[in-house]
Amino acid sequence: VLSLLHSLSSITSRQFTFLDTLKFIHQQTTKTNNIITKKMGWPFCPSCRATLSVDASGLIKCNVCSYESNLSSMPKSELPTSTTISADKATPLWAKSDEEQEALRQSKEPTRVMVEEACIKCGAPEVGFYTVQLRSVDEGQTVFYECPDCRYTWSINN
Repeated sequence: VLSLLHSLSSITSRQFTFLDTLKFIHQQTTKTNNIITKKMGWPFCPSCRATLSVDASGLIKCNVCSYESNLSSMPKSELPTSTTISADKATPLWAKSDEEQEALRQSKEPTRVMVEEACIKCGAPEVGFYTVQLRSVDEGQTVFYECPDCRYTWSINN
């Protein structure tokens, strides 16, 4: 926008109203967008530049605007010849099956190192523990103990 305003000021010395300025920016943006659209091509929508989706019947649809087309109407040279699947993002929990969700919950349950320390509530001979740095770095960690029998949890500051 700043470069457009700069080019606007260098075009002429006549006074532009705010509306004239907006019209000029819109015209320049439209010209620029037409060029970008031609260079972008598939799989982007020619109207709004969102990613296009294709269903099993070959219908090409934009989920943002009302653009629709069909694969059969596209030149073969514009169609992709390979597909890349990105695994950067994890599948959201709602998209997983019930079995996958349960397995994920169980795998996220922390495993505790067991020590010979009696539970202060039920007296079980062994409890699990883990440490967390809750205070400043120059102070010790907080040790959390959890009884596997009664699930009672307590902590000690080291």
